[in-house]
Amino acid sequence: MENLRKPEIQAEITRLKDQMVGEIGLSVHRVIAEYLKIVFADTSDYVEFRSQEETVMSEYGPVLDNEGDPITRPVSYMCFKSSEEVDGTLVSEVKQGREGLRIKFYDKLKALDKLEKYLGYMDEETKLRVQKLQLEIKGMTPPDANDLPDAGFIEALKSQARGVWSDESEA
Repeated sequence: MENLRKPEIQAEITRLKDQMVGEIGLSVHRVIAEYLKIVFADTSDYVEFRSQEETVMSEYGPVLDNEGDPITRPVSYMCFKSSEEVDGTLVSEVKQGREGLRIKFYDKLKALDKLEKYLGYMDEETKLRVQKLQLEIKGMTPPDANDLPDAGFIEALKSQARGVWSDESEA
C-alpha cells in the first residue's frame, strides 16, 4: 500500500492506464459521444410516418358515393427504414410480436444521469443542450428554451470563459 503513494509508481500506473486506454480506443470524449447519441436518438431516424388513401369498405364491398365512385379516406401508417440507414448501436432490443415489430432504445434518462459526471468535459453548446433536455424530460421548460442559443450567444459564452467579451475585443 505504501508503494502506491510513491510518485514514480503513481506515474507508471497512470502511464500504463493511458496506454491501455489508447490501445482500446476509449476516451472521455468517446464515452460522452456515445451517451449523447443515446440522449438525442430520434425515432424518426428509424421509422417513416406515411399516409395514403384507402377505399372505404363495407361487408358488401367498396362504399360508393352518389356518382358511383369509391369513397376513400386517409390512413396513416409507419414503416421501418432499411438497416443501412439506421444506427443500430442505439437499439437495445427488437421484438416481433402479435402487434408487429417493436423497437426499444437505450434509456435516455440513464444516459443523461451518466452525462452529468462528464459536464466539465463538454463544450458550452452541448452542456446547454443536455441541460435543456433534462428539464424537458422532467416536465419543466426553462424560460427561453424554445430554441437553442444562437451561435453569437455561444461565442459570447466562450469569450467570457476566456475573460474577453466580444464587444470589449472590438472596442
